[in-house]
Amino acid sequence: MPLFIAFISSITNKRYTATQYAILSSIATWDVISFQDSPGVLVKDLGWVNFYFFCALIAVPGLLMLLKLRRYETPKEASTT
Repeated sequence: MPLFIAFISSITNKRYTATQYAILSSIATWDVISFQDSPGVLVKDLGWVNFYFFCALIAVPGLLMLLKLRRYETPKEASTT
């Protein structure tokens, strides 16, 4: 959680930090609230092994996006990580 807070703090404008933080944190928790019953139904229908593969498959677009965004990293940021 502290890493998430640091990330949100780094992408918000200092003049509107409270408003932007509230919006971004609400967006981040939307999936937890909206899909909290879905995994149980999916496990029941798919079984645990297929559910695991399904979760891995739907994670691929996000991982590809991270790889694409990596090229926007500045050299200074690359040396500190």
